[in-house]
Amino acid sequence: MAQLKKPLPNLRRFGEGVDKFREQKGWTRQQLADMIPISNGFLGQILQGKNKCSLQVAEKLDELLEANGEILAAWKMYVADSMSPRAFADFEEYEATAEILRAADMMFVNGLFQTEDYARALVRTEDALLARMARQAKILGQEHPPKIFSVMEEGVFYRGVGSRKIMRAQLEHILVLSEREEIYTQVAPFGRYKGVDGTFAIATQPDNTSVAFLANNADGETVRGDGIISRQFEAFGILQARALNVEDSRVFIRKVIEERWT
Repeated sequence: MAQLKKPLPNLRRFGEGVDKFREQKGWTRQQLADMIPISNGFLGQILQGKNKCSLQVAEKLDELLEANGEILAAWKMYVADSMSPRAFADFEEYEATAEILRAADMMFVNGLFQTEDYARALVRTEDALLARMARQAKILGQEHPPKIFSVMEEGVFYRGVGSRKIMRAQLEHILVLSEREEIYTQVAPFGRYKGVDGTFAIATQPDNTSVAFLANNADGETVRGDGIISRQFEAFGILQARALNVEDSRVFIRKVIEERWT
């Protein structure tokens, strides 16, 4: 796993917590690394917040340092939702504090709306699945969650992921979420849309500043420049204007459930 260019705040908090348990034991980093076992250099990266600790290593650390579940709890809080590529991990920091989220999804159901079974069929590892579920809980479980404006392309609802049962449950889950007062879900018909080159999201903060994530390559890209943010707002506006309204989108989703996934 590649070392991060600079520490991520959440990963650093996790590492600092582990290091305190290590110091209480009176062990050197080398001694702890040998017991896991991993290299001293890799352990150092974890403790400094420059690399991501896997669930397996977190479990071993909790056992060796007799942390009684505290290290595992910290892993779930600080690391699980950072198991994605660096570019998206950057965006997640802004997503977590956003007042408004706008998301355009052209291939799959938005990650915040995915059921566990649907997500499991997409991701490669259990760590990645835990990360996705933790991200959902972090955003949707807030006392005052952000407003979410989601537009998903029509093909998302026809594109099979896993079994028919999984797809039916997934679409039914979207219908349930769409009844929440802060979530606005729309379906965009098949077509080409000006400025829309793929999936993207915009996180707008309480001070009205915005950051966008563009899924334009393997890892994606988090962008902040006024020019590109303005273009993403324009692209989202065009997509939203041509999409079905919220009520008609619910009717469409129910129709797909009955005609395709029953």
